[in-house]
Amino acid sequence: MAHKWITPKRIGNIIKIVVALILIGWFIWWIKPTGELDLQFSTNKEITYTHAAKPDGGELPLSGGMKVVADDGNLELSVDLERQLFAIRDKQSNVVWTSSPDVTGDAKINEITGAMVSSPFIFSYTNNQKEAVISSIMKEKATWKAYTIPGGVQVKYDIKSLKIAFTAEFVLEDGGFYINLPVEEIVEKDINKLVSIQPLPNFGAAKQGDDGYIIVPDGTGALTYFNKSHTQNDKRGYSQWIYGVDPTFDPNYGPNNNEQVLVPIVGMVKKDGGYLQTLEKGSEDAKVFSLPPGAANLEYYRGGFELFIRKSYVTRFGEVGASFTRYEKSPIMTDRSIRYDFVSGPDVTYTELADKVSDRFMPILTNEKASNPPLIQLFHGVESRGDSYSKRLETMTTFDEARIILEKLQSEGVNNMIAELKGWYQNGYYGNLPKRFPVEGDFGGEKGLRDLLSWTKEKGIETSLEDNLIEVFRGEKVVSLRTDTIRKPDNEQYILRPEGPTGWYRWRTERHWLNPYVIDEEYFEDDIEKLKDMGVTSVNYRHFGEKLISDYNSHGPLRRGETKAFFESWINKTKEQLGSAGVYYGNAYAAKAADRVLDIPLSTSNDYMLDVQVPFLQILYHGKRPYYSKAINRSDDPTLELLKSIEYGAIPSFELTYRETTQLRYTDYDLLFSSKYTDWLSTIKKAYTAWEEAIAPVAGLAITDHAVITNGVFRTTYSDGTEVWTNYNEQSYSGEGMTVKPLDYAVRKGGGAK
Repeated sequence: MAHKWITPKRIGNIIKIVVALILIGWFIWWIKPTGELDLQFSTNKEITYTHAAKPDGGELPLSGGMKVVADDGNLELSVDLERQLFAIRDKQSNVVWTSSPDVTGDAKINEITGAMVSSPFIFSYTNNQKEAVISSIMKEKATWKAYTIPGGVQVKYDIKSLKIAFTAEFVLEDGGFYINLPVEEIVEKDINKLVSIQPLPNFGAAKQGDDGYIIVPDGTGALTYFNKSHTQNDKRGYSQWIYGVDPTFDPNYGPNNNEQVLVPIVGMVKKDGGYLQTLEKGSEDAKVFSLPPGAANLEYYRGGFELFIRKSYVTRFGEVGASFTRYEKSPIMTDRSIRYDFVSGPDVTYTELADKVSDRFMPILTNEKASNPPLIQLFHGVESRGDSYSKRLETMTTFDEARIILEKLQSEGVNNMIAELKGWYQNGYYGNLPKRFPVEGDFGGEKGLRDLLSWTKEKGIETSLEDNLIEVFRGEKVVSLRTDTIRKPDNEQYILRPEGPTGWYRWRTERHWLNPYVIDEEYFEDDIEKLKDMGVTSVNYRHFGEKLISDYNSHGPLRRGETKAFFESWINKTKEQLGSAGVYYGNAYAAKAADRVLDIPLSTSNDYMLDVQVPFLQILYHGKRPYYSKAINRSDDPTLELLKSIEYGAIPSFELTYRETTQLRYTDYDLLFSSKYTDWLSTIKKAYTAWEEAIAPVAGLAITDHAVITNGVFRTTYSDGTEVWTNYNEQSYSGEGMTVKPLDYAVRKGGGAK
């Protein structure tokens, strides 16, 4: 017999309650903030930490004014421990650089700004993971103790108001001045957590109207002059991540078409000399900044590095909730070290400063050839957009047709060139990434590739394969998206959205990036063996020199420094196994390991703080690494692109196809607008002549000067005295014994010492 309480009405009420509870639970899950994974980083055994130096004496008294604490014969380091004022004197010229300007009698300096301008460290911290507060050693009335160490002084700072402490070492070593921040000395005893530190942010600070400039390594490089106005309402200044934004932390609000900071260097030139700061440890998670008068209420130009202990990321409530910013829980465990190099004299230039650090920063390759010929990139094909039923492979160049293109160029007098094969993968350029094998049959398959490589070897045409180990194109059809791809700090999967011809994202196209551990364990070694077996002797790697990622994937978490170690290792192993490896764009860590750099930037970003573009990057690299322009036929103005290549010593390159480029209209490779080889023969021949006359003769030399002669006319000088003049005007230029035709170049050969 049924119980009396089991009635249809009561059953209905119970169902309603259960459904309501389910809906409430679902709603709570939907709007909950996505939580940051608490992961154990630093799993890469190649990452080691430097312990703080052991003091070689007792605690130093803080009083007594300025005292010399180190002298290496060329530089003298002095410090006023009580005021926390540091000074470097060049003993040959008696030029003195101080950590903060003398603001005595400056009516604009109040107690707060005075504390900021006199502090050896400006830092930011958070106590709620939501906002960062900017402060300084002096503003927080920190205490400190100092000790002598070999080459200088060690200072232990205790910010009692925040219960934060850290140690800094100021030393003279190997001809330079170092600031070292051992990561194991950072102490956080309460809810306050360090976000970033700016060491000596006011070093050499200049006033508006002073002679000189800040050297900013944006793209090719740029100068910010002290005698030009940089007034903006926000007075934000310039601040950019070294090696670009970490994709894992990129909120993807829109495409960023600015150039990146490729080298961890920033510097300053004043009337009596200049210096360069090089971030030798910790560059993977740091920014370069250049600030104008008025920023943070300080009336000085200043530049330097902001070293991040934690980074911010954008997350949201549930799947469609509002987004908000969070700061990482876990600190970035890496040492930080900045080196200062000085050049004194009334006419110091950024070229002299770059030359001062170039050999140490970018050693010469031992197997470098005397010259490197123009690059011909041959694009083979890509699938059309659409669903799986409407996709088709657009074959642009077969391996046999690639041979026809190269033979035609030789018959036209382009006798010296190198080739790169792009999109040879199964199903074309994006194909089944990261599974690129077997070689696509429609292009000629493995036999066709072997035959082409054999032919180019016979003809003396060095041939590389473009390769892409990082991207995942077909998602779950190829890899496990749950375990194998990189994730953001809130555990969301990173999605790469490519840019379309409108300048905006293709929202219907989603790609992912493969975790480096997965690449190393499942792909790299096997793929190298396959390439070696096919006769491949050279590979150019996508992304290694363009982007640097971190990964919050719990199956293999990585900081950017650990990813960098993987990239460097793969480049070196490729050179050992195959013979040669190249990278694109040219982030310093990758360029240092590689044999060549493709697609090097020849411009700088459009930023109000950057007054004049200069070839600072090229001065660092020239004669150390051969570097190539982006494909000239991809440029809006090929004539100007070729001229810029000549001015900056970049070897010309072209991206060609056998068939009409219109076939790429409905593919994800539709940014290649004009590439049919017959349309570009005359331009290639012109670029080849320019390479023979203006680029190849100086290939192994250093750039010793770059000057603006007049508006639109430039002179690049090399270490043997050779001068390459470029004229961007529509009228001829004559002067200093040189005549340069409109939109053309001229060479005055040198003959001096290299």
